[in-house]
Amino acid sequence: MFLLLWISGSVNVWAQEDGVFLFDGREAYGLIVEEVPFSHIRIQTANFQIRTYTFEDISEVFRPKGIKGYWDVVYLKNGGVIRGFIIEYEWGKFLKIEDERGNDFAWRMEDIRKINKEPTPNDATFKRSAEGEKQTRQELKSSNQQSILYGSTVVFLEVGGTVASPGVSTVYPGALINILMAYRLENRFSIGVGLGADILYNVNEQRNTGRYAFGDMRIYFPREKTIPYLSIASGYDWFRSGIMFNPGVGIRFHFWRNQQLNLNLGLKMQYESQGTRNNPDLLGVTEIIQFKVVID
Repeated sequence: MFLLLWISGSVNVWAQEDGVFLFDGREAYGLIVEEVPFSHIRIQTANFQIRTYTFEDISEVFRPKGIKGYWDVVYLKNGGVIRGFIIEYEWGKFLKIEDERGNDFAWRMEDIRKINKEPTPNDATFKRSAEGEKQTRQELKSSNQQSILYGSTVVFLEVGGTVASPGVSTVYPGALINILMAYRLENRFSIGVGLGADILYNVNEQRNTGRYAFGDMRIYFPREKTIPYLSIASGYDWFRSGIMFNPGVGIRFHFWRNQQLNLNLGLKMQYESQGTRNNPDLLGVTEIIQFKVVID
């Protein structure tokens, strides 16, 4: 009976421990007291020794969803601070934390200065005092916090240029602007809807304009510094009286503070079934190469 209780207790303790796994096969369990992304991790073992491992030596890190008596404190590079419990964690990529009021926040590791474990007041209560909640709100407000909230809706503006040739000697340039409302399902997917307009100059010595509504889906491939992605948009252009299809590839990277710069290169295939309001004789499929830029 004593043996069963001891095994049960051991399993419970292990489940409440952080784990650091090294490329050379070594493992360390205990309490991660500090993590500086892409630099090092400091872990306190069961015998209260502090061990430090560099980023290059670590193959994987395990963080349980909350350790009794401690909460996770995330310090952002823009000055923001969040106290709560990490509920999703992917080593070297991103984390998701639930604060003491039940709000979820998610960040890429590039946006984080460090992650600490700190004792919770009153031995791990999930709710802080009114004074503590006010302090957290002030810290977020003062840092102008704009974290990526997975499972939330964002609105952003795309601007760019176009170059196309309808099979004639003249290659005509143009410009575009889109407004897109996207819902980020998680750090790898987003879906959205948008409205846009573009203009192509010197099409048969005339300007060719479009107004369109479209749906948009993006698949991200998170990396340490940059995030490549695939985009697919499809919709209807009522100025050109036809459907459009716009696949593309892009890259997303840190631009300034907590802002991300997106660069996208795509091919827009526009079917003009009845010509356009600008040129009723322009029929068939027009292929347009698009370059889009957005800061979010």
